[in-house]
Amino acid sequence: MGPTYAYAYKNENELKDFIQTHYHEFSNSLLIQADVANWSIGEINRLRRLISTLLPHAVMIGHNAAGHLADGRNGQSILYFTHFNEIKITSSLLDLAGNDPIIDFVKGLAFGRPKAAIMVANEWSGMLKDCIGLFGDYHPQIAIAGGTAGKNTIIFTESMISEQGIAAVTFSAQNLGAEIILNERQAEQKGTAARFHDPLKKGEPDKVAIQNHTIFGFTSRLDELPDFHAANISLFVCRQTIVKPPGKPASMDQHKDIYLCISELAGGRKDQFQNKQNHFERWTQLLQTEPKKLKGDLDLRSISGGYYDSIIKNHPDIIFTTDVNGNIRMVNPAFTKMFGKRTEELEGICWMEFINPINREQLKNGFEKAKMGKTVQLEMEVPGKKEFKTFYIHIFPIFAHEECVEMLLVGRDMTEQRLMEEKLEKMAYYDEKTGLPNQRKLEQMVNKWIQKAKKEKRSFSILFIEIDRVKTINDAFGHHVGDKARIQLAARIQSMLPGGSFLGRFSTNKFTVLLGGNTHSNAVLAICQRIVQAIQEPLLFENQEFYIAPSIGISVYPFDGQEYASLMKNADAALSRTKSGTSKNVVFYLNEMNKEMIERVELERSLRKAIDKDEFFLAYQPIINSVTKEIVACEALLRWEHPKWGIVPPMKFIPVAEETGMIHALGKWILKTACLQIKEWQRNGFENISVSVNVSAYQLQNNRFIDNIKQALDASGLAPRHLHLELTESVMIDRSLKTVDMLRELMEMGVHISIDDFGTGYSSLSYLKHFPIHTLKIDRSFIQNLHKQSPDLAIVHAILTMGHGLGLRIIAEGIETTEQLYMLTSLGCEFVQGYLIEKPMEARRFTHWLERKRQNLNI
Repeated sequence: MGPTYAYAYKNENELKDFIQTHYHEFSNSLLIQADVANWSIGEINRLRRLISTLLPHAVMIGHNAAGHLADGRNGQSILYFTHFNEIKITSSLLDLAGNDPIIDFVKGLAFGRPKAAIMVANEWSGMLKDCIGLFGDYHPQIAIAGGTAGKNTIIFTESMISEQGIAAVTFSAQNLGAEIILNERQAEQKGTAARFHDPLKKGEPDKVAIQNHTIFGFTSRLDELPDFHAANISLFVCRQTIVKPPGKPASMDQHKDIYLCISELAGGRKDQFQNKQNHFERWTQLLQTEPKKLKGDLDLRSISGGYYDSIIKNHPDIIFTTDVNGNIRMVNPAFTKMFGKRTEELEGICWMEFINPINREQLKNGFEKAKMGKTVQLEMEVPGKKEFKTFYIHIFPIFAHEECVEMLLVGRDMTEQRLMEEKLEKMAYYDEKTGLPNQRKLEQMVNKWIQKAKKEKRSFSILFIEIDRVKTINDAFGHHVGDKARIQLAARIQSMLPGGSFLGRFSTNKFTVLLGGNTHSNAVLAICQRIVQAIQEPLLFENQEFYIAPSIGISVYPFDGQEYASLMKNADAALSRTKSGTSKNVVFYLNEMNKEMIERVELERSLRKAIDKDEFFLAYQPIINSVTKEIVACEALLRWEHPKWGIVPPMKFIPVAEETGMIHALGKWILKTACLQIKEWQRNGFENISVSVNVSAYQLQNNRFIDNIKQALDASGLAPRHLHLELTESVMIDRSLKTVDMLRELMEMGVHISIDDFGTGYSSLSYLKHFPIHTLKIDRSFIQNLHKQSPDLAIVHAILTMGHGLGLRIIAEGIETTEQLYMLTSLGCEFVQGYLIEKPMEARRFTHWLERKRQNLNI
């Protein structure tokens, strides 16, 4: 790790010169601590923008608390720059004024098992206490140092800023050591903060003899501080200090200086950080000593007399020595407590007896390496009272006269840490609701499969499975029922997969499957069809059946991509293809789809300009009385005539309009245009004609939808009873308060509500009595195959009977033959619509049709 530079801020230009002299824009693992006394939010944001421009990869944390800084200068702003080699640094800020839960903030910081953290908050609060407490729960061995800036202060990182929050920076590395040093201050010791070296003499370099260490200091003293010059030391002034030593709870103190000492060598040696007057040797010094340099008496109990005896006896880790064959010679109390044996019972017993047999060969190999002068680290299982425990064992060879004669072993119980790591991994890589691997885990698995497939020259398939209509279950019965539905569907998918497959949850209603083995299209298609059939089986909730419609998009490695991003993109493109007019619910990615995606982008671009260019028009299809043949209404259908593509089918551009939000502007234009046209026909003598307008579920989510209807009616002068809004059953099943209130307001206005495509949606019919509905339109799928022996005949008859019983008007749409018209009339269906009556016509042709109708010409 590089030195810590303390830069006294003067102006932006000098700061730029300093940064450009010492760093470059690609500098990674660079930490900037900013103690900017009394700066405003504007000044801090200018600093953050400057840093992000010059050092885009740097991590920053700071505050603007006032006070005497480390060199004794009032109001001076100091920026500390520390560059690390192997240590990964990550910043995060929790704004307590927002709604983000503390638990997510802590989980994010604890992910990756950092060894140390520095933390800055505006002031001590219950939220800060909870935050540090959760850190202790999720990662008890972390070392934390920090402080509070005080009321009316600002804390910030490189990406966030807050007047009420908690900012933190974590340090992670495999070989990272972290220590906390507390310097107790006595009242009579005013002006004598902890010194890490003797005062510098004139002409001496401004450095400290500390190798590979960095020290972060936090002091709550706002009176005099001595001159403090050290190359690897930064010092923050705080109102109150925060400290959490490894393995201990956190606390807040006003009477201690806190020093977090981190090292890129494992087990940083605390003796290097202590005041020379208080210098002492530590047990870790013995453990850090190179084996070949440790000579002399092999009886460790005699080293330094009772000093090391005290350390060994009170150390929580198991510490023991063996001969080179593993026979025990000395153990500490932690060892006897762990295995429930007295010291005299253990002497001479082979250490191999105390580990899981599956680890014994590993331990033998470790001993052989140690005999050659290497320090060995092993993870192995040791039998506990009820089950095996995980221990991390360090083996240090003891040499005398160039010969290895003993082994020193230090073992730490890592069971709880491993369990916590497993818990954190589950939270990070698995979906909480379904227990399936999440998107982060999926990326890992896909990359592993790619590497394996590349090595073995094999292929595999990726399936994107999207589940439609689950949101409707959420809205109808609550999210807990929706979660149950997803769990059931995941189980159905899993049951259809061959062994060795992978199933994960990609997003809310999307699952991902990795299929190995035979990737021939027919084999993959057969599996997909089984999945579709399994999903389509009805779900039963609260005695009601729900039918789910799945869609599957497939990409194949290496033909459709050779890395994660392209494979996922192409599988998603194939999935989108299932919704773009094709009748297939399983689609393989093909290179031609890239062309289709480009066309979709062009379609969206043209759609945005179509209203202004007057490219849309409405076509009107008449609805007549089946007995009198009198016209009672017409349905207004949107048409788009593109200057290059001609007539664009609605099924092609309506989904794009809904996805992009353009449906709101289109819907407003349709309402206004239709109402004006109907009113014009009424003035021309067709007083009783009404108009039906299709309404998208997306339009109902617009808070201005009711206003748009009022504006259309006011502008045209059309009576509300002549405006019929056609909604799908999926809209009606939504029992949210907003939907209910909106429909009741429309009813009070006098607008009529029709249910379009009735009979194709949901088995729940309770909305028919709860909502203000005037008309049911029987879906054309029941009409197309209508004949005397058809089961559709019974369905149509049942709908008519139920609708008339509820006092509703029934319209049959899609009439194409005289036989269909005759049967519907005989069943009592009063109103019909379809090509047999007339195709949709633009307004001018529809006007001529009305005139012919009035003159009693054939229609």
